Amino acid sequence: YKLDTYLDNDANVATLSEFMFGAGKGSKNMVFITVSTGIGGGAIINGNLFRGSTSNALEIGHATVMKGGPRCGCGNTGCAEAVASGTAIMKRAREAFESKVETSLKNYEKVTAKEVFVEAEKGDKVSQDILNDALSYLGITVANIANTFDPDKIVIGGGVSEAGRIVFDKIENEMERRCLKTIYNHCKVEKALLGNQAGVLGAAALAILESK
Repeated sequence: YKLDTYLDNDANVATLSEFMFGAGKGSKNMVFITVSTGIGGGAIINGNLFRGSTSNALEIGHATVMKGGPRCGCGNTGCAEAVASGTAIMKRAREAFESKVETSLKNYEKVTAKEVFVEAEKGDKVSQDILNDALSYLGITVANIANTFDPDKIVIGGGVSEAGRIVFDKIENEMERRCLKTIYNHCKVEKALLGNQAGVLGAAALAILESK
């Protein structure tokens, strides 16, 4: 049909979507972080989508946050994705499930990150320990991003963000400990608003912007 075609990755178009229509609306410098089976993200700098020299900017999940940590799918060890993603939480839970420790996670036929959050809220010590570790590393990751980019807003999306205050409280605690004071006082952390619509809206917005 001789139509112009524009290509970008899912994290970038979700970033653009949240910036234009969602939780990042009104900001000038914004970072979007998605925490689900993996960890990814994108950045808006001075109102423009930042892609980097090779279009691989904001591979947040592959920032090293734990020396000597578990191996990541990328081949490195101690990546944020290997210790703080939904997959990392699920892996720790399954290790506990198969061990001799006492945990209510063993009441399930199949354990995912969702069950860990549920049982942690009920008081299961193993689940609480798993989340404390994972969310601490997530908070460290977010604090590093804040100190690097000095954004107005950091928007958190993805399945793990749906767990609510336990996630955001831990992020805030780590940011307060680790961010420069001026950055911490200025930067707001908010939950993404657009959910599964972010990719579609962002892709449409990208095509409109690039065609101008």
